[in-house]
Amino acid sequence: MATTRDPLEHFAYEVLRAAGLDALPEDAKSEFIVKIRDQAQRRMGAIAVQHLDEQGLGEFNALVGQTPPPDPAAVQSFFTTKIPDFESKMQEGLMAFADEFVAAAKK
Repeated sequence: MATTRDPLEHFAYEVLRAAGLDALPEDAKSEFIVKIRDQAQRRMGAIAVQHLDEQGLGEFNALVGQTPPPDPAAVQSFFTTKIPDFESKMQEGLMAFADEFVAAAKK
């Protein structure tokens, strides 16, 4: 597997490692990575949308409704300009998700 990863993939690997699941077979590990990454992305979107006002929501819907869809950098740029302290809100949300995942995996 390539050593260069996007931040969410890196996050997913770290969560897997913290949960003690990094010794899984490679195919199972890859499946978990995809699921963790997708769930983290959904959570980030939900957190971001919660912090938009009505006008911001309208602008966001227009942005994601474009054809072709905007790239992730454009979406992140939108959130960064519209949501004060966006980065720390995302970090808090991702850490909460990581804690939930690790706790569930260790049950």
